[in-house]
Amino acid sequence: MRYSRSLGREITLITRSLRTYLDRELEELSLGSGHFFLLMALYCKEGISQKSLSDYLGIDKGTTTRLIRKLEKLKLVEVKEDPEDKRVNRVFLTKKGHELRERLKKISDKFSQEALKGFSGNEKKQLFNLLEKICENTLHFKEEL
Repeated sequence: MRYSRSLGREITLITRSLRTYLDRELEELSLGSGHFFLLMALYCKEGISQKSLSDYLGIDKGTTTRLIRKLEKLKLVEVKEDPEDKRVNRVFLTKKGHELRERLKKISDKFSQEALKGFSGNEKKQLFNLLEKICENTLHFKEEL
């Protein structure tokens, strides 16, 4: 029996598959999917403040702090006080963190290739445009909380 189509259900199933895949691929590095997303964000926004990182990832400050602490223990990131505003902590990748970039990108690319298997270039572009539109349309739900 086929379940009725639901945006929430489809997104949930994709998210679960991605998290399961990432957790399995990252296990030998003692990392989980949350660490993966944080590191990928830092590759684009190195030196970002912890608060901005939380906002960017859509997670609370406590979760961000726990993820960062684990990455610090693994010597993948370091936190530095902002010299202009001592209340702000900025997160930087270490040399070891930078060295992990290609490996994480390959893991990400492998999932994307499998998930988008059979899609034309135009369909992929259209899908990402639609997903961006959904994100924009639903952003206010998070802000209302």
